[in-house]
Amino acid sequence: SMGYEGIHQREIQLYINGLYWGVYHIFERVEDDSMAERFGGIEEDWEVIKDGSNSSVLSVDGGTARWDALMDVILAGNLSESGPYLALQEYLDIDAFIDYLLLNYYGGNDDWCSKNYRAAVQLNPPGKYKFFPHDTERAGYNALRNAGLNKDSTTINNIYRPTHVHHELTANAEYRLRFADRAHRFLFNGGALTEGPAGQLWSDKADFIRYALKHECARVGAFTQDERGASKINTLTEW
Repeated sequence: SMGYEGIHQREIQLYINGLYWGVYHIFERVEDDSMAERFGGIEEDWEVIKDGSNSSVLSVDGGTARWDALMDVILAGNLSESGPYLALQEYLDIDAFIDYLLLNYYGGNDDWCSKNYRAAVQLNPPGKYKFFPHDTERAGYNALRNAGLNKDSTTINNIYRPTHVHHELTANAEYRLRFADRAHRFLFNGGALTEGPAGQLWSDKADFIRYALKHECARVGAFTQDERGASKINTLTEW
């Protein structure tokens, strides 16, 4: 909805020998072969990274040399100046990077930047990083929970990770303006993260899950109360 390629994924209802086994979420693995198939080149042309220790990232495929070079620019500082800011754009599409951040901030995704992300870059010819949301099943829920706890996911700043790049970039006035422009595009005037479009995506997902719950209810049997004593669904006809 924001104009980028995501990870191929879908939900399925699984039956094994006729026995209903529940809802499963299947999704594409972000690896060198999937990147080459979708975006060009051969497997050896791609560097794919994920979460690592506090001072590094882990290589899925192709090493971490290009990410290390990006971080060298970040750690050198002076990002308020035009030279380092332009140098960083050899590795980052600034608008695409901001949009990736906005999506995670919008969902209140605090189970994210320390571990749940994937990034890939083409090495030959040298390209700019593509970031993919990964393992984000708590997004949305976290936004509601965090509001009650007065937590703010935009303050997350994990060293050597996307949020660290962002917080260092906020020293640059042009970056701050571009961030504001992208936020205005998606969070106002019917943008992808406004109530109408985002609510429709949520409703479409909920409709599928609601349908699947009928099958789940039939599988586990009728029940009348939950652990708090509140009434729960007794029969499928209540749906």
